[in-house]
Amino acid sequence: MNKNKTILFGLFILLITGCSYENAIDLYYKGEEIKPVSTNGLLANITFDKGIKDVSENKTSVAINGDVVFVKGVDGKDSSAIQLQGFPQSIAIGNIGLNDTLSIFMWFKTGALLSKTDSLTLFDYGVKSFALQIDGSTGSTLINTTHNNQQATIPDYINSYTAWNYLYAEAGGGKIKVMYEGQNKSKELITLDIETESPGILEPVADILYIGRSTASQKVSNSYFKGSIDNVRIYNRPLSKSEVLSLISEDKAK
Repeated sequence: MNKNKTILFGLFILLITGCSYENAIDLYYKGEEIKPVSTNGLLANITFDKGIKDVSENKTSVAINGDVVFVKGVDGKDSSAIQLQGFPQSIAIGNIGLNDTLSIFMWFKTGALLSKTDSLTLFDYGVKSFALQIDGSTGSTLINTTHNNQQATIPDYINSYTAWNYLYAEAGGGKIKVMYEGQNKSKELITLDIETESPGILEPVADILYIGRSTASQKVSNSYFKGSIDNVRIYNRPLSKSEVLSLISEDKAK
C-alpha cells in the first residue's frame, strides 16, 4: 500500500471510529441519505413559530379553543411550539377532506408522567374515524388507536416527558401503522415501528381533525392533552420509513 493510500485508509478508519450515535434515531436511520419529503398528498403543515398556521400551499384553516402558551420547540428555539394545559385548550384543523387514508406526523411532550386516570387525546379525525390516545392506566403508557371506532392497544411504554417524542400514525387500506420514540419500562430509549391489520378504509363523517381533544361532546378533563405540541403534518397518503426519518432530521436541524 503506497503512502497516499495509507493516509486515506487512516482517515477512513478515524471517521468511522470517531462517529457516535446520539440516539436511537441515528441507529435506526442506518446512514440513509436524507431527502426532502415530497409535498404530494400534503393536506396541512401546522407550525407554531410565534403563531399557529398552515404553511402548506393549501392554507388550511386552523382554529384555537382557549389560550395557548408558546414554548421552546423540538428545534431548541424559543416560541416555536405550543403548550396545551388541558380543557378547554385544543386545535381544530378544518376542511381537510373526507379521506380514506390519513397519515399524521407530529411531535409531543407531556408535562409529567401520566397518572392512572389520564387518557390524553393527541388527535381525533372524522369523529373517531382515526384517533390516538396515550393512556396511563397501567402506570406506563398505552398507545390506543381507533380506526372507525375499533380500538387497538400498543402496551407498556413510558412517554418521555422530559424530551420530545415523535409520532407517525397512519390508517386506511386495511392497516394501522405507528412509529414512535419513547422509553420502555426500564426507561431505555426505544423506537417503535408497528403495523397491524385494521379492516377497511377510513370512513370519516366530518372533514375536521382535532389536536389535543376527542370529538366527545362532554367535558372530560383527563382526556384533553396536557403538554407541548410541535410541527404537525397531515397527508392523505402513507409515508415511507425513509420519509418519516427525513422529517425527524429536518425538524431537529431547523
